[in-house]
Amino acid sequence: RGGGGADARVAPAHVGAVAAIQTDGSNKQVVSGGGADGVVRVWNFATQHLDGEMDTGCAVVLMALHRPGSLVAAAGADRTVRVLDISGMRRVRSLKGAKTAVRALEFSSDGRWILAATEDGAVVVWDVPAARLLQIMRMSADSPVVSLSLSPAMDMLATVHEGRRGVYLWANSLMYGAVSGSGKKAVAVAEEDEEEEEEDEEE
Repeated sequence: RGGGGADARVAPAHVGAVAAIQTDGSNKQVVSGGGADGVVRVWNFATQHLDGEMDTGCAVVLMALHRPGSLVAAAGADRTVRVLDISGMRRVRSLKGAKTAVRALEFSSDGRWILAATEDGAVVVWDVPAARLLQIMRMSADSPVVSLSLSPAMDMLATVHEGRRGVYLWANSLMYGAVSGSGKKAVAVAEEDEEEEEEDEEE
């Protein structure tokens, strides 16, 4: 943003569209990701001035901020999730393993895991400190996950899916032990679509 006064002008935050935005829990910083320029910028919430920026080298699609930490996960158009430290303005990890575009992104409460839902119906889990792929959970490719949330205790995962009205809860196999075949276990479904239940019964 430009200076004060009657002739003040608002400069664009990015070259092209802003693809993602996150705000820290104390309203001190706002983080924006450019969908065209691939730049992640950190802004001072009070002064509206730029604190710093990092070029990811790829168009940003989604972002997730670990609160109260200083890590930001930025999913790129190249299907790589880059972990950025906004306090030191540096990239700390590049996480690969997603086969299709990332549609949802989530940090675990302790910041050790990042979960990404992808267009092919998978949920990909990475260990951030070790920079390694932990697990790929294969869900429905016809109804991919569009949003997800991991419980603070990291023992339950909630997902919502394209074309479905249910909220699906999954037990964390890394804590409860591996479930044969899929590596995941559905333990509850909330507000299931009645028409889907009828179709299932007919099958």
